[in-house]
Amino acid sequence: MVVQVIMAGIGAILGTVVRFVLLEFAPRWFGPASDWMVFCINMLAVFIMGWAYGLTVSLAVGTFLEAGIAGGLSTFSAPIVELTEGLANPATRWRVLVRMVALFSFGLMFFWLGYIIAG
Repeated sequence: MVVQVIMAGIGAILGTVVRFVLLEFAPRWFGPASDWMVFCINMLAVFIMGWAYGLTVSLAVGTFLEAGIAGGLSTFSAPIVELTEGLANPATRWRVLVRMVALFSFGLMFFWLGYIIAG
């Protein structure tokens, strides 16, 4: 149990740092397309979750990859904040709704893709 907690913590630190760097530099690297960075990060996280789920690894490694890295990388709270703020603004309402539908629809596909690649 202690090993799992440590592995999850180390993975979460790494995933969180990667997420921070991507979100911090996205506007410089991608300009207006950086609006989709949270979506891309979450698709990467669910892909990693599917890939790790499909691997035959120890519990500690699975915890490191799934709960740690993918959990720290994912930003599922950010889309909810974006949704609540976007719905209040008529200029961004449809764009935010499209991203939310895409997030949840494509999330399952990316998880499955990761699982298939691992298998």
